[in-house]
Amino acid sequence: MTAVTPSCPRILYVEDSAADADLMRRALEAAGKPFSLTVLNDGQAALDLVRSGSPPLPDVIVLDVKLRAVDGLTVLAEMKSNTRWQKIPVLVFAAPQDPNALQATKLAADLCCAKPMDWSGWPGLAESVRGLSLRSDKNRAIS
Repeated sequence: MTAVTPSCPRILYVEDSAADADLMRRALEAAGKPFSLTVLNDGQAALDLVRSGSPPLPDVIVLDVKLRAVDGLTVLAEMKSNTRWQKIPVLVFAAPQDPNALQATKLAADLCCAKPMDWSGWPGLAESVRGLSLRSDKNRAIS
């Protein structure tokens, strides 16, 4: 069995704030490592993608809880109930004291954290996303 190399992780970011999507892109670029970032700007678009079965699947998902149309917890529940998507690591933006963080954990989110309030927190977040992509590679190598 050959392990998959995380040379260019495919990151799906479900976020309705264009400014936050841009901050994520900039933080990933600042790390100086290749990546592929797809941004969906609402929960319904994420559900449509999960239901479509269209490859390729992302290596890691970053999911905002507060989204237009369909909230992030509904998206997370659908992702984790879908056999093709359930092993993909998911980072959910929900502060630890937020009841949504507890619900996201119950729905099998891999990591919950508050969205950075300024630029200084985004590079560390980008590294956390890359770390989750490594977990995705291990899941694919085992499957």
